[in-house]
Amino acid sequence: MTMLKTISDKVQYNIELISQILIACCAGWIYGIIESQWIPTNNLSGGKIFGFWYYYHIWMMSLLAVSSFSLALSHIEWILIHRKKYILITCVAGVFLSAMVEDISWYVTNWEPILRGDWTMMVPGLGLDIGFTWIPLWYFGVLSIVIFLYWLSNKYANKGYSKYIERQMKDFKTYEGIGFKKGQTNGQTNGQKMRT
Repeated sequence: MTMLKTISDKVQYNIELISQILIACCAGWIYGIIESQWIPTNNLSGGKIFGFWYYYHIWMMSLLAVSSFSLALSHIEWILIHRKKYILITCVAGVFLSAMVEDISWYVTNWEPILRGDWTMMVPGLGLDIGFTWIPLWYFGVLSIVIFLYWLSNKYANKGYSKYIERQMKDFKTYEGIGFKKGQTNGQTNGQKMRT
């Protein structure tokens, strides 16, 4: 039963990770479509907060954060009682991933290449020119952060599972020390013969 529970928990973690990545990518992609089709980003004159940032970016990041933290919201008990740090780390990685996917989907939806002086380049030319488009350097930074956070999440999850297995093995040895020997059933203890 213990080994089955351990395997089940590990499979659950992998399913959570894959679903979190899919949720983050879908949320970013959908918001990118909304922004490209219904928010006139090229004609915004008012509503600028600072630099290149507008008020709609606050709403965008809020929506991406809520969708990315949906895993944490569904596991509040695990976070508070069992201290499952890996869930929060996975959710933070999802926010970064969805922001990058949102930016990519804006260009894909409009069928436009990223140009040297576009807003997403931050500083004109601060990217990798691959001929038909530019790849902003911040994409590589975000990917590095996301990969590191998913690696860290996996490390914490594995550490938690290792401690869980150690506790279960310790409990099993205690149970074994009560008087059960290998090959005996629950109805038998040391010195008792099986009734026929």
